[in-house]
Amino acid sequence: MKGSYSLFAGYNSAKSSSVKIINSKLEINISKDQHVIVPDTGKPNSVTVTKKDGNLINERYYDDNGEPYLDIDYTDHGNPKNHPEVPHEHHWVKLPNGKLKREKGIGVK
Repeated sequence: MKGSYSLFAGYNSAKSSSVKIINSKLEINISKDQHVIVPDTGKPNSVTVTKKDGNLINERYYDDNGEPYLDIDYTDHGNPKNHPEVPHEHHWVKLPNGKLKREKGIGVK
């Protein structure tokens, strides 16, 4: 991570320069038959790491306010046409109405 300190630097497996400070983590482990919805809010400056059958599938990073600012996905979501790059990242933006929106996936920066 460029220019930031993190207690959990190992959870930026994609080495994305978009990741900020991480002070805590939540790890979710599911089996192949389960589906998980990653929490929309988290502890400030934290990451939620999701693994399926021990394989890393997603990391969601939360800002100072506990709102998501970045997802890094380690699968193509079963849709390689729309997600040709794996891993890829989705940035979150705040809309004028205050709601958060996950943007289209892009290659890891």
